[in-house]
Amino acid sequence: MNQHQEVVALIRGFSIGTTTVWALLALLLLWLAWRAARRCDIRIHKRYMVIIVALAWVSLELWLMSFRYPQLAPLVPEGMEIWVLLPNLLIIIPLVGATLLLLARWRRSGPTELLGHFNIHHRTYGKVFILVWCVGYLGGLLNTLLII
Repeated sequence: MNQHQEVVALIRGFSIGTTTVWALLALLLLWLAWRAARRCDIRIHKRYMVIIVALAWVSLELWLMSFRYPQLAPLVPEGMEIWVLLPNLLIIIPLVGATLLLLARWRRSGPTELLGHFNIHHRTYGKVFILVWCVGYLGGLLNTLLII
């Protein structure tokens, strides 16, 4: 094994480790944000959601970089690619939705504005997005632990 292969193996292992840690951290932060929302502690809920959304966008960017640099992507058994891809694609839906919810609250959008719809139905969207987000992260965590 030459030096280049050792570096690639190190980065690939680091990628799998950070993916596992991020999934666990994201699930914890989502749970804490949900609890804060249930307690009507809006300030804490908002902080957790800003952290989750910002880190999720960074995580998505790093995942997309694995397509640009395939040698850094984890080795996936043949025929299992869709199972690895599916949770990542699923997470994009609530990530975009949570971003829109944050923007709607930040801009204090009224009912006549496009983002106002998200302000009016914030709780409903939040309940749906947290469910989809948790399912996506649990699927990604299972992939990391069982397949890769």
